[in-house]
Amino acid sequence: MGIFFLIAGLIGLLAPRLAWYLGEGWKLKDVEPSDLLLITTRIGGLIAIVIGIAMLGNGA
Repeated sequence: MGIFFLIAGLIGLLAPRLAWYLGEGWKLKDVEPSDLLLITTRIGGLIAIVIGIAMLGNGA
């Protein structure tokens, strides 16, 4: 489970537009994510990475 959090976190941190597209963007036409959404996606990605590292450290 920790690996999943690490991968999802890396996508959110390094490619927030891809994360948005995978979650919501594929449903919409001619729409771009807002700057605020991209920032919060990066923050969420960082949090997911920390959780993933903690889970791997605990053997989860």
